[in-house]
Amino acid sequence: MKRVIAFDIDGCLGDLITPWCERIFSRTGYHIDPAGVRVWNFVHEMPKEYQETAIDILDESDLYNDVLPIKDSLNAVNAVRDNGDEAIFVTSVTPGSAGRKIAWLKKWGFLPKIGHISGYYEVYDVSDKNKVQANVLIDDRYETVRDYPGMGVVFRQSYNENF
Repeated sequence: MKRVIAFDIDGCLGDLITPWCERIFSRTGYHIDPAGVRVWNFVHEMPKEYQETAIDILDESDLYNDVLPIKDSLNAVNAVRDNGDEAIFVTSVTPGSAGRKIAWLKKWGFLPKIGHISGYYEVYDVSDKNKVQANVLIDDRYETVRDYPGMGVVFRQSYNENF
């Protein structure tokens, strides 16, 4: 029986943290070592005067130009497909990132053309991933996986090592 495996994009397939931290530094002078990020929502641990700038960066339409794939993430997605299962992509978007994540998935080979009407695999923009119907959800946010009604896998990152 074909299973549906849902992959979160940011933090599981693409390294958003590194270019985000670089832009925070370039705009504010506040340095954050991406490898030292210990909480998923690290912006709230920043000095208050930088938080709005950090959040605004997520809405910049060119941010995903600097996001690189996480090592072996494409291999993992392809292994799911090679096993005869379906890989879908779930993510929350800001107005500036809407469409940019799909372009990023295409650029890095996560969305090869197939026979669907749209011509691409499925991408879902959802702020509440509990709405996603999949056999397995892979996400870097512990709370998302914990609350998911089906099977969930926490993708290990520096900010979720304690879970």
